[in-house]
Amino acid sequence: MNSFGKKLEGLVRRFRSYFIPSHYASARETKAQSVAILEGKPLCVFDFQSIKIDNVGGRYMHHIITDFEEQGFHICFTDRFRFLATFTEKTYKKLLLKHTFSIIPPARSYPDAAVVVTDVAYPPANAAQKVIIVDYEEKLPDSSEPNAFTLPFFMHPRVHDSGQLNRLKKADLASKERCMKILFAGNDKYPTYDNPLLPNRYKILSRHRCLETLRQSLPPEQFYRPEAYKNLFETPSKPAFTLSSYPACKIPQKLWLETVSMAEFYLATPGVHMPFCHNLIEALAAGSIPILQYPQYLQPHLEHSKNCLVFDDAESLVEVVNFAMTAPAEEIARLRQGALQFYEDYLTPGIFSKKMLTHSSNELTLYVNAYRVPHKRKNE
Repeated sequence: MNSFGKKLEGLVRRFRSYFIPSHYASARETKAQSVAILEGKPLCVFDFQSIKIDNVGGRYMHHIITDFEEQGFHICFTDRFRFLATFTEKTYKKLLLKHTFSIIPPARSYPDAAVVVTDVAYPPANAAQKVIIVDYEEKLPDSSEPNAFTLPFFMHPRVHDSGQLNRLKKADLASKERCMKILFAGNDKYPTYDNPLLPNRYKILSRHRCLETLRQSLPPEQFYRPEAYKNLFETPSKPAFTLSSYPACKIPQKLWLETVSMAEFYLATPGVHMPFCHNLIEALAAGSIPILQYPQYLQPHLEHSKNCLVFDDAESLVEVVNFAMTAPAEEIARLRQGALQFYEDYLTPGIFSKKMLTHSSNELTLYVNAYRVPHKRKNE
């Protein structure tokens, strides 16, 4: 697309909400959900002018907001039409309509707020206030940006809001008996999940390539592909690898974390366009030890043989799977404890916002697209 075409597309996206009746209805519905500001709670104001905050169905929004909710903040949105116009249009932004929030007029500053999260740069209104500037550039901060953070990847919004996480107890996860050895569950449709972008840009195997490697390498009796969820646990023996393929063997969402927690290991394959997929975070939460090719994409990095198993190519994927198949119970217990500890220390809801809140600077930058940048491992 030429320069003029891109500019025209940008203008259409920028102003289209003003010409779509459903967007006016969305703004009205969102305002109708607004409540009076709750007394006794610190305020976190979200003031967004760019429609880029709606990317990936509003997942960024959902994650940032729910993370601050975990810290006890009352959420306020500014009354900007284009921001409110897509609440019912974006799949994961829509989930926030079930949360408690207030809508306030936009202003040049928000002195009553303890925190302001915005994509419009302005200084803190007072010495105690934090202002977090959201930056949409695909960039990793360097040493010249000590006040910059990258948005961590996170649990799927629907899984987060389902309350499943609250039903998982770390002590139980550490010691529970698991009926599956290695699990992958999700969509493996070809060619969607064999995107050449993954090997070309990120230098990793696609989901399809990972699964095909195991299908061709493992004995047939060790590669189990149940035809329905009810068959997932009906094998007479524990196969090396279980592929719960969507849509044939779709795991009910309300049982997702519980099902993942029944596997000793989880093959954390990439998504369609990037290394990350939500199931990596959910596996760590469930104490299912990740097997993956991209440990450097979490901050801090996951570590091979400490909290995960890492492979570099198809050959080493088979090697780590063979190791997982034969690892003694004590080794699996140690790896599981490492995975659970990593989740508790770095990925528990509220941990990330707390990290920003305790930073010494009152003006921070948050790069929300850093996960799209190719990362190098420490030894590369």
